Amino acid sequence: MKKANKKTNAAIIIIGSEILSGRTQDVNVVSISEWLNELGVKLEEVRIIPDIEDTIVKTINDVRKKFNYVFTTGGIGPTHDDITSRSIAKAFNLSYGYHKEAYEILEKYYSKGEFNTGRKKMAMLPDK
Repeated sequence: MKKANKKTNAAIIIIGSEILSGRTQDVNVVSISEWLNELGVKLEEVRIIPDIEDTIVKTINDVRKKFNYVFTTGGIGPTHDDITSRSIAKAFNLSYGYHKEAYEILEKYYSKGEFNTGRKKMAMLPDK
């Protein structure tokens, strides 16, 4: 793969109150930063923020002005506090709803009784 220009930069936003509390340890930054370095993309910032919609929206809007690429980790799952996808949609002023292909993949993955409302929520994405 062709290496990017070193002027190409990136940021990672780790979303999760469980990371901030110490209950969960981040394991993504090392992998993502190594991958970016191999591509010639300079990782310039990493932020850890809580599962709070206003904080996610503000942070996304702040960092996307400064960096060519913004990666997010965490906050996508079947629990009530997993609001990353919805918050990203809000930051980009996009509608948010079920993604047909993602829904079908999850529906096939989980057995009939296991594909509950929380797991269906994981198929909800910004429309673009």
